[in-house]
Amino acid sequence: MPQHIFVAGYPSTVGGANTELWHTLKLWRANALEVTCLQLWDEPDPDWLAKVSGIGVKSVFSTAETLHELGNPHELRDSIVVSFCNSHFLKWIRAFDRLGCKVVWVNCMNWLFPKEELWLQTCGQFDAYVFQSDYQQAQLAPIIEKRVKLGTNRFYPDRFHRIPGAFDVAEFPYRPRERLIGGPFVIGRLSRSTGRPSGNPATEKYPRDLWRQYEAIKEVVPELQARVMGWNAGIEERCGTPPDWAECLPDGAETSQEFLASLHCMVPGIGCVAENWPRVGLEAMAAGAPVVVEDKGGWPEMCYAAWPVSDRRTQTAKVEVLASNEHGRQPVIRMSRDRMEQLTDPAAIWPKWKTLFEEIQR
Repeated sequence: MPQHIFVAGYPSTVGGANTELWHTLKLWRANALEVTCLQLWDEPDPDWLAKVSGIGVKSVFSTAETLHELGNPHELRDSIVVSFCNSHFLKWIRAFDRLGCKVVWVNCMNWLFPKEELWLQTCGQFDAYVFQSDYQQAQLAPIIEKRVKLGTNRFYPDRFHRIPGAFDVAEFPYRPRERLIGGPFVIGRLSRSTGRPSGNPATEKYPRDLWRQYEAIKEVVPELQARVMGWNAGIEERCGTPPDWAECLPDGAETSQEFLASLHCMVPGIGCVAENWPRVGLEAMAAGAPVVVEDKGGWPEMCYAAWPVSDRRTQTAKVEVLASNEHGRQPVIRMSRDRMEQLTDPAAIWPKWKTLFEEIQR
């Protein structure tokens, strides 16, 4: 078991990978693993730099051109380096390779980066590859194998590891919103920034007929109101003008905790792009907002104790049941929270990381 590992990049509030990194850093530090965040590109946000320092994570700043200078003084040579879906890291991976680093690549997508494909074909696999969901592994493992073999490299299936994303439940208090008699029933959805240059949530995460889907629900739940956070001009062009009973907020207008506490139910909608391990789902389940979600991507693995659905008609029916029966909605809320706690149990996730680190050092 290593005493010290490096992480390429820093956590942030944008994108699922960067938020997963933050929760994983907390998990590692809780288990006495020494961690250094290594920054080779833009300097991290001062607030996040303070947060990682606050949990005992060290920081090293350098340029990619002087990376070799970090070999001895900072114990980087022959060390383990982990990157959470960071495309910047892929630009400098040869420099880490020359230092003899063992590379752990955590791809949080359902597709490969172009530089990732190039590395697989020219140099072979990373020393370890982490998947968060069975769905993601089923999607990517055959492509990775094909790319590796195209370059006549040896393929190692034992380098694949299935580790659900760490999640500190203490950051999302359990605050289910009670449905008052005669009061509104609030559904909604949340998307964060993607970390793209625009800083905007990806439009493909929204179904084009989002308002028609919500309107179908309102036909059977007249008291329905909607709240959407992460809204921008691009999403409005895709989905259309919001109805007057919907409140659309820009990205970051409220904290995720505040937003989720305002919902009776989270409904991302049918027809979105398939996601691997949507962290907003974990957050909703933790906060007490049951999730009615499409039976697609990694959602069913995450939310089987909530209500995955296969079509718009079933989606409407499920939301109607939740809205019409507050007594019946409460067990669904509790079951979702229990499922989230099971998925994110540190006592189950940490041994998987420990095994990975031990195997990579053999």
